[in-house]
Amino acid sequence: MVDTGSPICVFPAGAAEALGIEVGRWDTPGTTVHILGRPWVAEFHHIVFEIPQFEGDSWETEVAFLVDEIAMPYGLLGHRGFLDRWTVTFHYYDNYFMIERPDDFERRQGIDPDQLATGSHDSEWDRPGPS
Repeated sequence: MVDTGSPICVFPAGAAEALGIEVGRWDTPGTTVHILGRPWVAEFHHIVFEIPQFEGDSWETEVAFLVDEIAMPYGLLGHRGFLDRWTVTFHYYDNYFMIERPDDFERRQGIDPDQLATGSHDSEWDRPGPS
């Protein structure tokens, strides 16, 4: 599940087991994540992701695996490790989403990242906040 509200990628213990990763060891860096209305103990492991449609664009990232089994038959693809690498467009009305390389998205939309960096863009689209 692509989760724009999650700062990290989180997967259940069963996913770690399927990858041959042992969770619950004392020597593994851990954290607490809040999912399904409560905190869960998790630990970080590095894994390699690859999206089948983008064969060859694999990357290694840190993922939090839950230590205890919970009824969560999916993983959360959050900001660090996924959304910081890909452009995801959600289309709620037609019930789909698209994953693209950022440069493909920019070309498709006619966005010039250099214009955004130099400030020669439409100021109507600036982020709100102090000037």
